[in-house]
Amino acid sequence: MKINYIRTLKELLKVSWNKKPVLLILWMMIALLVSFIPMLQIYGQKYLIDSIQNLLSDEAAISRVSLIISLMMSLNIVSATLSVYQQYIYTNINQEIGYFFRLLFAKKSTSLPMVCFEDPEYYNSYQLAKGSINSSLLDPLSTTLELCKTLITITSILSLITIINWYLPIILILSSLPGIWFLFIAKNQRLKYLVNNREESRMLEYFHMLISSKESAKEIRLFGLGNYLINMWSSLFVKNKKVLMKNQIFESRGAIFGVISTSLSYAIISIFLAFGILKDELTLGDFVAITTASVSLQAQVGVIGAGLSNMWESFFKIDQLFNFIENKKYSDVETSKTLSNNNMDIEEIDLVNLSFSYPGANVDTLKNINLKIKKGEKIAILGGNGSGKSTLVNCLLGLYHPTKGSIYINGELLTSENLPSYRTAISAVFQDYYRYKLSIRQNVAVGDLSKENNEDLIELLLSGVGLFEEVKKMKKGINSLLGKEFTNGFELSGGQWQRLAIARGLINDSKLLIIDEPTSALDPLAEMEIMTRFFELNEDKTTVLITHRLGPVKYADRIIVLDSGVIVEEGNHEQLLMLNGLYSAMYLAQSQWYKEHDSLQSAINF
Repeated sequence: MKINYIRTLKELLKVSWNKKPVLLILWMMIALLVSFIPMLQIYGQKYLIDSIQNLLSDEAAISRVSLIISLMMSLNIVSATLSVYQQYIYTNINQEIGYFFRLLFAKKSTSLPMVCFEDPEYYNSYQLAKGSINSSLLDPLSTTLELCKTLITITSILSLITIINWYLPIILILSSLPGIWFLFIAKNQRLKYLVNNREESRMLEYFHMLISSKESAKEIRLFGLGNYLINMWSSLFVKNKKVLMKNQIFESRGAIFGVISTSLSYAIISIFLAFGILKDELTLGDFVAITTASVSLQAQVGVIGAGLSNMWESFFKIDQLFNFIENKKYSDVETSKTLSNNNMDIEEIDLVNLSFSYPGANVDTLKNINLKIKKGEKIAILGGNGSGKSTLVNCLLGLYHPTKGSIYINGELLTSENLPSYRTAISAVFQDYYRYKLSIRQNVAVGDLSKENNEDLIELLLSGVGLFEEVKKMKKGINSLLGKEFTNGFELSGGQWQRLAIARGLINDSKLLIIDEPTSALDPLAEMEIMTRFFELNEDKTTVLITHRLGPVKYADRIIVLDSGVIVEEGNHEQLLMLNGLYSAMYLAQSQWYKEHDSLQSAINF
């Protein structure tokens, strides 16, 4: 996979400079200073050994030894202090960088059109970026700086050895080349492994999550899926392990070969040094300095190897984030109602020859839909599973843009420019509503944040959906936290969560209310009670009800019947029964559910 290293470094440097310019300069200066410390320590060791050797013949050498020891101690203190301060600077800049890009990712994520979540390729890019955002975002710059520092350290040490003996650095470099070569090959193999096994790694993570997830716990125990899922995870793990160990063996062989070559060079250099001392060409300090330098160089080569692997991984992660942020395949949409003060009055919605197909699909989910909705009308849209009801809802809400055809609001084409104003005038209750692990107050108020502190309204809505009596029993009432994941958190039943979602949809002073399967988790009696109260509270609003349950549907002004993405029937309850078509068949099949509650049905007033 191609990684844009230059772009990543440029972006990180630009943001770091904008956020913390002084700290960035200090960080780089400290890295530069620290890179020379190993060479200075080796140089100090050489003169310390030589000075100690001269103590017997030169009494004045004791002061020189004391000075060198003091300087080396000071150098160690300076080195440790700089390293600590460098880590502090790294953490400081990393926090700023992390906040900046996480905020950028959050804004991008919340402004994506819904259709992008139906695009497998784009959604995969989104998931990769989502995984990257939790990593240390400054690591590409940090690992690059660390590699530069290591190269400077190696260069300075070789320069020091050259002063002592000109040909020894050549031996060291030549002896290190095979190890470095194998190191590069091994790291390249690891990179290929990481790229080629991304799918398997994500699948492993998924199975591990599935086995330990609260959401799947019931079915795992009920259907006895434990061993089945564990075996699937285990077989994937073993397969992954085989590939990993094969790569590890290759790396180990390369590492052993590198160690052998550098050890041989170390032995050869030691022999040369020993002869040099015998011939009085070198001092004992030279011997210690060069042997220490040889060991240090081996360690620095190891740092390069680890750095290359970490650098690629960090660049790969951040590159996925930048690819996602810069991806313009889908235009961003406005998601904050507070940015628009124009509360549009919806007189008419007109769907003209509307068709919609999901990304990558060969057939249209909706086909040539023509539908007008007048202000104050109560429209019911029904059909079986897969008929296109929820897709039509998403188009009406402006979450999906038609593949063909158009949507007109008060005669004006619905576009990205007027979409924010349109959304201020609509509210919705979704079939796949979200369970916010927040307080009950917040769960209702997310439908209209301006009413978060209106306790009377929130309690009225909870009462309307039959939930307030239960809430009153909780110690903190509407301020009670939901979710067993938290201390003192309450868990609601599926039906109670759905009632809460209905209250959320009702809190907005909207002109158009769209409700998608709002009572699917309720029994017929509870459904009739909720829907009766629901329409009483919203009799002055234009309402679109999407359902496959027909209890309250027969009292709609118009009923639209969808089948395979096409409007096949349209009319009121009596008209559609006379057609003896799809609606009539569905109504007769479900009518027995509601026979016990005819008295409740008659109370429903549109």
